[in-house]
Amino acid sequence: MTYVFLADGPERRTVWSPVSRAGALYVGMINVVADVYAAPTGMTARADDLHVIDPDRFEAFVRHVLSAYTSTTHGEILALLDGVLPPSTVLLERCGRPLAPRNDGERAVVERGRALNMVW
Repeated sequence: MTYVFLADGPERRTVWSPVSRAGALYVGMINVVADVYAAPTGMTARADDLHVIDPDRFEAFVRHVLSAYTSTTHGEILALLDGVLPPSTVLLERCGRPLAPRNDGERAVVERGRALNMVW
């Protein structure tokens, strides 16, 4: 069984289809981050294992959390956000919104995302 993440738009293409456990972990983590940072994810659940991503809102979410990430030196916060941000930059890129890093911290997150070799 897999999760499916679709980019919203005329084509509604699949941007990620991980195994169920990985998908469930990501959705759970991103929702907690959204609650803590009061930032909507831009993801809408259409079923337990199907999520549609609004690229505009998702980009705003990723930028907001990335800004929080690069503005702290708190080790635990950095470690926890590192579970969400790199995969999110990959999904954003697959939605047709490659992230242009504004500083070295953002660049490092984007590079960690690209190193994940996430399945489609």
